[in-house]
Amino acid sequence: LVGEFFYYLQCFFYRKPTDMPHPIFIIGHWRSATTYLHYELASSANVATMRNSFTMAPQAALLLKPLFTRIKLKSQRPIDWVGWGIDAPQEVDIAMVRVVGELPHTAICLGLHPGDALSKWASCVPSQFFERELKRVVEWGWIHDGKGKQSYVLKTPVLTAHVAMLLRLWPKAKFIYIERDSEETANSFARILNVFNKICGVWRRDVCEKSSAVISVKLMKDAYLKQRHFIPDDQLYELRYEDLVNNPCETVAKIRKDLDIQHV
Repeated sequence: LVGEFFYYLQCFFYRKPTDMPHPIFIIGHWRSATTYLHYELASSANVATMRNSFTMAPQAALLLKPLFTRIKLKSQRPIDWVGWGIDAPQEVDIAMVRVVGELPHTAICLGLHPGDALSKWASCVPSQFFERELKRVVEWGWIHDGKGKQSYVLKTPVLTAHVAMLLRLWPKAKFIYIERDSEETANSFARILNVFNKICGVWRRDVCEKSSAVISVKLMKDAYLKQRHFIPDDQLYELRYEDLVNNPCETVAKIRKDLDIQHV
């Protein structure tokens, strides 16, 4: 009830921003270096993104920004030991989990087998309510972090399966898609699922995380490939995981140049 109160209050005080640039979405399955690229691009003073101080409660983050930005977090994420902090970049998916219940994250935390949850998500059509709230949350994210900035980079692995919807909402949005070997991605994702389940204990331990990971990787990749043709060539940048890992500086510099992301 408190969250709903702040949601409507924030809707009243904050309208659609007029200065928001076309978003740049980082997509690709979890464990394909999307976080690394997100951190690198968002490190520029000219780039806005969603941060932990926003995604922890997007329905109140604008109203309570002075309070939220003072919260102290652990220095590393508990599931994979990536550096963390209240101002660290965070994915759109986490913000949306706080607002709507359609994402697979919610179903998994309620005990549904991850493979089943991800299968349903990849094959579903997100509701109009989801689209409306996604648009609102993205706009709020810009208001939260976009003052004085020129680019808006957002990471959203889960919406790799729904590129057509993103283009419908933002026809001129650009996309960075990272491709990693399917088996390597599944193995890495399975390890994360295992760690997450040990921490949270949200599904039966006699169900194999590897099977869920294999299903997820295949379905997300298939969904992306089916919708890839909707993205104009000049709005899509595809890269290999190996290029980003083996030549990070050169690869990130080329992405910045090709997508006109100024690094300051």
